[in-house]
Amino acid sequence: MALIQSAILGGPFDTVLPLHLKKIFDFTALTIGAMFAALAIPEVILGPIAGWIVDNYGSKLAGLIGFIPLCPAMFLLVLPTGPATLNQISLFVGLLLLAGYTSRTRSGGVMIGQGRP
Repeated sequence: MALIQSAILGGPFDTVLPLHLKKIFDFTALTIGAMFAALAIPEVILGPIAGWIVDNYGSKLAGLIGFIPLCPAMFLLVLPTGPATLNQISLFVGLLLLAGYTSRTRSGGVMIGQGRP
């Protein structure tokens, strides 16, 4: 289940994000790679917190906490349309941070939830 969830919801960020950033902001490979930090930072910081939530409250709550903000984050990623102004880039990075936050909490809930009743 975790593999399917990761392929459906995580795959688009890895494959489409560089193409999207090149098209709307005309970013170079270096700046596109830096945008992936916005996806990784929340995972590093919130990993222990998501684990604590799963241990104390169960995987369903962790999944719920992760999936609820994921819906608006996915839809709002279309708002930044370019050109590369500070407001547009800040909005995009904020949305990527939200998407990174949701990826940590939902994947922890899905992966651990498969082994627990």
